[in-house]
Amino acid sequence: MPILTRLLSTFDYGIIATFNAIKTNANPVISMATPAAVGRAYYDRDKEGFDFQSYIYNALVVNFVLLLAALLVITIFKNFIPGIEGIGIFWLFLIPIIVWAAATSNIKVKLWIYQQHPRNNGIFRILQSVAEFGFSILLVSFFLKNWKGRIVGVGITEAIFCVVAVYILYRYDKLNPVLNIKYIKDILKFGLPLLPHSFGWMLIWTADKYFLNSMVGVATTGVYGVGYALAASISLLAAPVDTSAEPIIYEKLSNLNDQTAGKMVVASYGYFFLLIVAAIVLWLLSPFILKILVDRKFWGASDYILWIGLGYSAHGMSRLLNKYINYSKKTYLMSYNTFAAGLVAVVANYGLIKMNGAVGAAQATCIAYMVYLLLTWRTANKLYPMPWFSIFKPKNLKELFQ
Repeated sequence: MPILTRLLSTFDYGIIATFNAIKTNANPVISMATPAAVGRAYYDRDKEGFDFQSYIYNALVVNFVLLLAALLVITIFKNFIPGIEGIGIFWLFLIPIIVWAAATSNIKVKLWIYQQHPRNNGIFRILQSVAEFGFSILLVSFFLKNWKGRIVGVGITEAIFCVVAVYILYRYDKLNPVLNIKYIKDILKFGLPLLPHSFGWMLIWTADKYFLNSMVGVATTGVYGVGYALAASISLLAAPVDTSAEPIIYEKLSNLNDQTAGKMVVASYGYFFLLIVAAIVLWLLSPFILKILVDRKFWGASDYILWIGLGYSAHGMSRLLNKYINYSKKTYLMSYNTFAAGLVAVVANYGLIKMNGAVGAAQATCIAYMVYLLLTWRTANKLYPMPWFSIFKPKNLKELFQ
């Protein structure tokens, strides 16, 4: 960000934000959760009659067929995507190809985790990030000198690492190129139920960019994208807590009693408070941070940081509450919550941008995340009733800390 904002215009950055939004929309459709399906199948690899190497190959086939389908959809609906006027048809078609390459390499990357080779996973990811950064800066600085350099940098990186990942699958995982309809059906059975959940997130994550492109302008989307990226850093605080809390919550829920429930609620409220404070502190510091990190033309991004930061705080809270739903194994309930919040995001973006201009997109994002939090909270409490409100009674607090 410190380099690209100084080399690119706000319009260029708006194109990149649009590119990332379309990429986000294409990812769940092209990926179809194949890395997770392969990870689940890994634990069946020793079962009689099951060919795990062939299963991986069929996952790659599914991704490729879905790529062709995505290219067909873009061909049909290319004129209905706001903000693509400045991109051009070639670059629009490049997006699903990049997504496909990333989804394909991700099969091997995720498989390393299940094979208990985190070091290989880490090295691959680090080299990929360094390569993407290097190619992007090189192309933007010396060759293409606009948004195209960033997209080509990402494309080259994903293509190279896709080839490397497939080679490793063939060479070391003994990929067996045998088409198996049974395996394809199993992969689709795993991934298709997750599409409504993914579609809801697509609306929450990308509706703001599309509406800004259509109602305000691509250059404004560029400034907004910088503010969004900075505010989304709240997720860096939430991610380690989210990961480490999962086994603890599962253990507590397996032996739940009033005392344990009370302590879980108090700890959760403490975490929620921390996320809100982090969002407010980030907003207060944002004018100074932006002056250091980005070019002057992007300093207006501070207008969006409070709303988006609070939205990501709510997102962090909902991720913690989703552990209750995951533990119940009723994950389909999450689809209802994300889809409803996604619809709220669409309506709120249109209404608030019309009323308040570009800052309305940030407000709509915050509202969508808050709606998702409340719906997730309600679902989690239905599955595992907790003393979320009764804990504040003096008698309960006294008993809790005795």
